[in-house]
Amino acid sequence: TESLETGMSNLPCAIDGSCSGIQHYSMALRDQRGAESVNLTPSATPSDVYTDVADTLVEILKAEAEDGEEYAKAWLDSGWIGRKTVKQPVMTKAYGVTQQGVLEQVRSWADEKARTAQHPFDDLTKATQYLGDRVNVAIEKSVEAPVVAMQRLQDACKILNKRNIHAQFVAPTGFQVTQSYNKWKSMASQIKTIVNGNMAKVW
Repeated sequence: TESLETGMSNLPCAIDGSCSGIQHYSMALRDQRGAESVNLTPSATPSDVYTDVADTLVEILKAEAEDGEEYAKAWLDSGWIGRKTVKQPVMTKAYGVTQQGVLEQVRSWADEKARTAQHPFDDLTKATQYLGDRVNVAIEKSVEAPVVAMQRLQDACKILNKRNIHAQFVAPTGFQVTQSYNKWKSMASQIKTIVNGNMAKVW
């Protein structure tokens, strides 16, 4: 019989990506820093982009705390800041989450955390508003190239939209992709019909 190290197994193995949205951007841009943060390059130990962003966030808070920012001091003292603080914002950044969306995600995280842990804030909403802005900055600093590329694509699409032109590109395989988002006007009118023996109006 073959050993566990050399034997062939037909058991299915689930493999998860490391923030696949950032992986795609890093590959397309050939961005070395981004590729390293999402495990696209050889490494003795796996990288974790969420921890990288969380560490950057802590650095931002420490710098602002030294300048006397009370919210920064309070968040650092709370012991809440970590990987989970930034995970959802980082995951959704590559899919176009807005700054307001990040603020809502951070508020949702804080509300969930507040159910089981104490916080030092009189107004948690204002505190998370402050933190959410810094999370955005931390993401932009940690995965700079993908964020810049996303912004340029969004800017280009805005120009196309103003000219009523759909965004199009041809994939390396030759497959043409068209991003077509149309506004539909309803042409439906009210119809009277019988439903279960009763007269009903259907739009």
